[in-house]
Amino acid sequence: MRQWISTLAPLAVAGLVLTGCANSDSSDNADGASPSTVTSTSSAPDNDTAGAESSTVQKGATAPAAEASDGVKMLGTPSLDDEQHMAQGAGELVPVRVRTAEHDGFTRMVIEFRGEGPASWFASYTDAPTQQASGHPVEVAGNAFLGLGIEPTPWPSTPDLEEQYLDTGSFPGAGVIEEVQFTSAFEAQSQFVVGLKEKVPYSVTYMDGPPRVVIDFAG
Repeated sequence: MRQWISTLAPLAVAGLVLTGCANSDSSDNADGASPSTVTSTSSAPDNDTAGAESSTVQKGATAPAAEASDGVKMLGTPSLDDEQHMAQGAGELVPVRVRTAEHDGFTRMVIEFRGEGPASWFASYTDAPTQQASGHPVEVAGNAFLGLGIEPTPWPSTPDLEEQYLDTGSFPGAGVIEEVQFTSAFEAQSQFVVGLKEKVPYSVTYMDGPPRVVIDFAG
């Protein structure tokens, strides 16, 4: 595992395949749970309440979750601080879908995986996002940029993994999110850059059933 630096400093590249984008989620809210950093982007319904009874939430927050008028709860305790979470136990997660959706009072981005968790992550704001390993600038729409590294994601080194893997490239935003860039996978870490209209507090949460990392942005 390596710490995510706010400059999104080196971490490297890998091919990817399989996309999904939309403004809805089906199971990213566990009743009574209040994790700490949330991501949400996808082509499924964006409530993420279905199947919540079988979901497990990692890194729970002590503060109660905010609930939007549409019934979708904001997870965690939003902050502008860097987020680093090192999961206990080994897993292998293949990113397969990204989705974003706007809710009353917050915007959710979800990264969905195949495989088994839990996930570790490194998140921080940066003024000039760069691609891991190469250090090349990452072009992404927005006025503020959140860099996100997720582990453990295997290098897509076999035809089967290549077929499953999410394609690198741009995904549409919603609400405060202008655009999401999936830049690469390298040494078990997948890198995403989220372009935002402005710098806002955020939270990140890992959930099972299916495995996913949920990022909620306040405002």
